[in-house]
Amino acid sequence: MPGAIIHRAKKSVKKANIYVLAAIPPDAFTTSRMVARHDGNMPPEKSGMMEAENNQARQPTVIDLFTAGKFADMETLARRQLDTAPDDGTAWKALGVALKMQGKDAFAALERAADLLPDDALAQFNYGVALHDAKDLDKAVGYYKRSIELDPANFRALNNLGNALRDMGDQTAAEAMYRKALVSDSNFAEAHYNLGFLLQEKFEHEKAIPEFLEAIKLSPNYINAHINLAHCYNFVGMSGDAARHYQEALRLSPHSADAKNGFAGLLLSHENYATGLTLYEARLALPTKSGGRRIPDLPFPQWKGEPLNGKKILIYHEQGFGDAIQLIRYAAEIKRLGARVTLLTTKQLATLMQTASGLDHIVLSAEDAQDSDYYILMFSIPYRMGTRINTIPNSVPYLRAKADRVETWRNRFAGPGLKVGIQWAGNPSYVNDRNRSLPSNKILAPLWEIKNVTFYSLHRGQEEATPMIPLGPETGDFGETAAILQNLDLIISVDTAFAHLAGALARPVWIMLSAKQPDWRWHRNRTDSPWYPTAKLYRQKVPGDWGEVIANIARDLTKIRQ
Repeated sequence: MPGAIIHRAKKSVKKANIYVLAAIPPDAFTTSRMVARHDGNMPPEKSGMMEAENNQARQPTVIDLFTAGKFADMETLARRQLDTAPDDGTAWKALGVALKMQGKDAFAALERAADLLPDDALAQFNYGVALHDAKDLDKAVGYYKRSIELDPANFRALNNLGNALRDMGDQTAAEAMYRKALVSDSNFAEAHYNLGFLLQEKFEHEKAIPEFLEAIKLSPNYINAHINLAHCYNFVGMSGDAARHYQEALRLSPHSADAKNGFAGLLLSHENYATGLTLYEARLALPTKSGGRRIPDLPFPQWKGEPLNGKKILIYHEQGFGDAIQLIRYAAEIKRLGARVTLLTTKQLATLMQTASGLDHIVLSAEDAQDSDYYILMFSIPYRMGTRINTIPNSVPYLRAKADRVETWRNRFAGPGLKVGIQWAGNPSYVNDRNRSLPSNKILAPLWEIKNVTFYSLHRGQEEATPMIPLGPETGDFGETAAILQNLDLIISVDTAFAHLAGALARPVWIMLSAKQPDWRWHRNRTDSPWYPTAKLYRQKVPGDWGEVIANIARDLTKIRQ
């Protein structure tokens, strides 16, 4: 579901002298992502960027200033040289580097150096980095390639070319460049990191793990390598190793929002709500493209536990449909504190949310709730209420369908036999959809053999012909969907909002879960849910193997019919 803590390579942007960690557009997972990109601003013993000048003919004083970190003096010297020799490419290159290291605009100087030094691999490389930073990827690729033509062993240019190709969506070509960079220098930590990052993006977590391990071996304090390695370990179910690397990342960077957010998901999945919910507040510090949540611009403060008796509070719907359905149960808890409660939600959920206990008002825009005293983001409510695994408010139903809609659908469902609704796939744009959804409804075929059962498809997208009666097109509004589910004897669903809705309605729901990083709310190894008493969980034992899950469901469904 959109609000799940799915851990992608999604690090906050970080600049350093040796490399740049650059934001990458997400799918999702999310999300802003990080790659280690060499920006050409390394000390000469690491970068080699200025080694061509390290002789008497190329002003060794510039090298001395660069090595000493005296970049303002380096700029002055380069400008002095250009006053007397305005076409000195080496001076333009030195100026560009000096400006870059001071955080000034170096683009024009690096461009001029590249024009004047067409056969200088480093001048071509530096300008490629400038173009890359400016998001001019096509040109950046050209200059990286030119640098590699001049110096085929230039592992930094190979690495950066890989990053540019990855930014352009060509994962295959990017992977090839990272591997070439590592052939040129197997001790290049950033290329190991970037290769691991790319493999992680491709959901090849097992292959990504050794690359992150090698990056950490070469650079033990590589924070983002620790975080992404922890993400991978978490994804494949190696919780202990994941925890160790999250903890190491937080030791190195105690305020890392990404490490806190990732560790929160791990701890919550293991039912440690005390620490997990606390750490999950770090999501508010993440970039929105990294799975962070935009803190609303409201004229009143966020509620942090102040007395609410006689106060007005706005519950702010921050994440997905399933999250809102799960967490609206807390409206009644907040109401008991003496508050007048308003919910800011979406049009698709508004009709359904009118049936929730504890709500005084529903709005569709923040402008309609300007007189509140406080607001609270939905996923901060369990934290503020001190929820623990054994104190989850799980009395159901806490949502209901409108009586007239239930009656309409009851007439449509009239007839003998068990009525079972199936949601076999979620939104394909969701970052982890490839794992949570069935690849095809044909996998459900063993269910069709069960007698005296009528199956209804709740899937909204295209699907192959099966014995299921399609209802997906009629489930756009969640109020209408609730009326449909209310008339079904059983709902079978992958991890989607429909699973949450069935649970909130107290309908029997069997939830099919992937072995690869199921959402933390379903925890680990349980067959029940502390959030939904009417839910039963069917888990993959082998990643990607839905056959056994369907076989177990068919067995249990057959028992019901006997």
